[in-house]
Amino acid sequence: MTRLNLNAKRWNPEVTRGFIFGTLGVAIAFTIRFFLQPVLDTNLPLFFFQVNTVIITFFFGIFAGAFTFIISLPIIAYFFLEPLYSFSALNPGDIRLVMVYATYTLLTGYIIEWLRRSQYSHRLDSLVSKTLSKQLIEYSKNIKHK
Repeated sequence: MTRLNLNAKRWNPEVTRGFIFGTLGVAIAFTIRFFLQPVLDTNLPLFFFQVNTVIITFFFGIFAGAFTFIISLPIIAYFFLEPLYSFSALNPGDIRLVMVYATYTLLTGYIIEWLRRSQYSHRLDSLVSKTLSKQLIEYSKNIKHK
């Protein structure tokens, strides 16, 4: 396994944009799911929110993805889990659903974050290699001219 460059933590410096786009994504996921409520009823309450979380995690990192997960949970519980439009005690099926959502979100977020950091690290390594190669060529030219 390759060691990741410590600068790979900085693959996404625009964290604030992630929270803004995450909130916008949750609003879009809610709107789509809400308008499909007559067709879907209580089926697939998490689907559009999961898609949003994966997209936000891919572009803005795991913290923005976790943020979308956290703000999605009460929306899902209130609007799309039985009994609809109330915060009542969750039944075992709802708890399993939330656990699946949490596990899926954390696992997917971790994998995406790891891949994006790895991608950033390799990009940095490539830039360093190109710079060192250019310096070596210039140095060898200088030695030949002396």
